[in-house]
Amino acid sequence: MTAECHILRETEVPGYFLNLDGQAVEVNAAKVTTSFGFKNHVAANIVRDDKIHDLQNAVRVCLIDDYILHAEDTCKDMFEIDLNDVEATVTRWCEDSIEFQKALYGALDRVKNTFVMVPGYENELCSMLCAQVENAVTAYIANKNDELKCSKHNMCELTLNFAFDYLNEHIMEHFRSTYSKQEDILQVCLVINMQHRNQNRIIKLRKEMNLNSTLNLLDGKRQTTNHNLNPSCEALKMMAQTKLPQDKLKHLARAIQFNKPESRDEAASLFILTLVASGLTDAVANYALVDMYASAKFCRHKVPTQHLDTFREGLQFLLEHA
Repeated sequence: MTAECHILRETEVPGYFLNLDGQAVEVNAAKVTTSFGFKNHVAANIVRDDKIHDLQNAVRVCLIDDYILHAEDTCKDMFEIDLNDVEATVTRWCEDSIEFQKALYGALDRVKNTFVMVPGYENELCSMLCAQVENAVTAYIANKNDELKCSKHNMCELTLNFAFDYLNEHIMEHFRSTYSKQEDILQVCLVINMQHRNQNRIIKLRKEMNLNSTLNLLDGKRQTTNHNLNPSCEALKMMAQTKLPQDKLKHLARAIQFNKPESRDEAASLFILTLVASGLTDAVANYALVDMYASAKFCRHKVPTQHLDTFREGLQFLLEHA
């Protein structure tokens, strides 16, 4: 018997959801009640994530029969693949499977100690990491039950995040070196636009972005009539600080969506101002990292590409107007 996975949208009524077909679903005390698309008697583990599959106010519900869930502890692993604690999950899998541990760390240590990243071939590195991650996960589930095997894709996604975390300095140093010229130009642009003596430049920048709000970015003050940049700036800084690609994408989404832009142009305009106000360091390197992660076969369908597009457009605008 296999597990099921469904995506639900929250409604204004607590505990009530709509599935992707628009059918009503009730979730109460870890139980799903509905006659549409689900088994009649199930136990549900809910992972809340507002950005999953580009859907706002959405949750992912994994389902399995009660007796199976309580009969075999390994089935619980299916419900812990939520990226909330990647390191702890991978550590648990390593303790459970020496084959997984050897395959994973053997591959990652070879990359860290011997692999030289080449500009323009970053996606090839990502593909190689995907292959090594899949080999490790395949070794882990080789002797497991069929219920766990149905979670292979999600296990690979989590393990790939761990791989990016483990190799973070190796990857970031490559991007810092590759894009050092662009980063230097961008940082000069950010500093210039934040200086008090460049009020006319700020006004010109705002007009070019056609942003319909009154902003004052002088002397580091961020005052708005209709928009508040402070939370977006903090989210952007958190994006730069975290090592997990999936966390970077979540913080990036919060930075872009906090002020609820009504159009793609407004989202880009607000994000440009957020970049200026935050004074983000390693901005180009961070974009390059999440862009490389987005190419992974385990992640392509989950990455909100419109957020990456906004990030890229913001960087390009500032570089062109430096």
